Amino acid sequence: MIDIPKHATLADAAKAIDESGGDLYWDGYIRRGEVHLVVAKEKTGKTNFLTDLAARAWHGREFPLGAPCPVPPCSQTLWVLGDRQQQQLRDRLTAAGVPLDAIHLAASVETPLSFWRLDDEEHFASFVRLTAALAGQCAFVVVDTAWSAAPGFKLHDTGDVATHFGRLADLAAMTRLPILVTNHLNKADGVLGLRTSGIARTILRLSRTDPDDRTRLRLDVDGNYKPVPPLGLTITESGVDYSAEAPDIKASGSGTGAPKPGPNQSARRNAKEFLIAELSERNDQKAAALINRWTDSGGTKSTIFNAKDDLVTEGKLVVDESSRPQLWHLVADESSTCAA
Repeated sequence: MIDIPKHATLADAAKAIDESGGDLYWDGYIRRGEVHLVVAKEKTGKTNFLTDLAARAWHGREFPLGAPCPVPPCSQTLWVLGDRQQQQLRDRLTAAGVPLDAIHLAASVETPLSFWRLDDEEHFASFVRLTAALAGQCAFVVVDTAWSAAPGFKLHDTGDVATHFGRLADLAAMTRLPILVTNHLNKADGVLGLRTSGIARTILRLSRTDPDDRTRLRLDVDGNYKPVPPLGLTITESGVDYSAEAPDIKASGSGTGAPKPGPNQSARRNAKEFLIAELSERNDQKAAALINRWTDSGGTKSTIFNAKDDLVTEGKLVVDESSRPQLWHLVADESSTCAA
C-alpha cells in the first residue's frame, strides 16, 4: 500500500478562507489575502490613489462608487516606502484627517525615513512579524514600489521575481490582508519585472487622461476576477473623487494640434521576430551586436529597443544588466516541453 503523505486539499483551503471572513474586499478590484499590482507611469498618482483608500478605511467611508467599506472604522495601514514618500503621505493623509500614528511604517524608530529592505532576510523577517502583529487592525499593506523596496532583487531575473512576489503572496495568505504593490511601466507600457503581471491577482492600471492635466486619471483593471468597468478619477487636495464615466485617454500633441503617430507595429513585430531568430541560433548575445545587425539591415534603434521591451514584458527575453557588455538572453519556451 502506498503511504500517502498528510497534505491539504482545496477543501482545507476553502475552510481557512471562510473562517477568516471570506476573500471579498473591493469586489472586482481587490481581494483579501492576495497580492495586487497598482501600476502607472512615474508621477501619475499611484500614491495619491492608495492614500485615498487608506483614508476611506480609517474613516469607514464607502469605497469608490458606493462600494461598502470592507473594514471597520479606524482601520490602519502598513507601508513599505521604498521610494521614501514619507512627506507625501504626511501631506495627503493629514489633509484627509487621518492621524499619522495610524500609518505604520516598515522602518525602525531610529531611522523612520528609511525602510526595511524586502530583499534583506533580517529586514524581511521583521516585516513579516510586524504584518502578522498588525493584521487584526490593518486595512491593507502597501509596498511602494516593488523594486525600490527590494533593490537587491533583479527585476529581469525570474528567480528573484518568484522569490520576491512569492514571499509577499505567502504573507498575504497568512495574514488574510490585501498587499498592494506599486510598480512602474516601461516604455512599451509593460509592467517592469519579468512575469510580474502573471503573479499578481489583479493589475490596477492608472493612466493620465490628458498629458496637460495631472488631476484627471483613468483606472483600468485586469486580472483573475470578474471584469469590471474602468473608472474616472479626479485628484483633489484631500483625496480622490471617482466617476463611473471613465474618460478617454488623449494622445500627446505634436505641436500642430494633431496627436503623435503611434508606433509602427509592423516594424516592431519584424524586430521581435529578428531577435527571436538571432537568439534561437545563438543565445546570450551582446546587445550592441544585435542592435548593430538590426540597424545595418535598415531598422531603427528605437524599434529594436521597443521590441526588446515587448519580449521582456512577455517573459521571452532577459536582459543581463550585470554583464558588461550587456547580454540579451532568450527564455526557453516551457510550453513546448513535456514532463518526463
